[in-house]
Amino acid sequence: MSRTFFTITRAYAFREVAPGLWFPESDTSVTTLIALETGTETDVAGITYHASDVKVNIKMPASRWTIEPPPSTTVIDLRTRGTFGVR
Repeated sequence: MSRTFFTITRAYAFREVAPGLWFPESDTSVTTLIALETGTETDVAGITYHASDVKVNIKMPASRWTIEPPPSTTVIDLRTRGTFGVR
C-alpha cells in the first residue's frame, strides 16, 4: 500500500465593491495527491467560482432567507444531533 498526502492550493482574486470593501471575485482550489515514495503529484479535484454583479448594503426582503423544505424532508441539527420531520 503506497503512502500519500495531499495539498490544497487556493488562489483568490479580489475586487473593490465599495470604498475600502474588497470581495473575493473568484476562487480556484486544487487538491493534489502526492505519492511519498515517488514524489508523483496527481490533481484529484478542482473547484472554481466566479462572482459577478456584486452589490453591497442593499435592502433585501426577509423572505429571501426563508427556506421552505418540501414535505417529508428530514432536517438534521448538527449541533444537537437531533432530527426533525417536515410536515
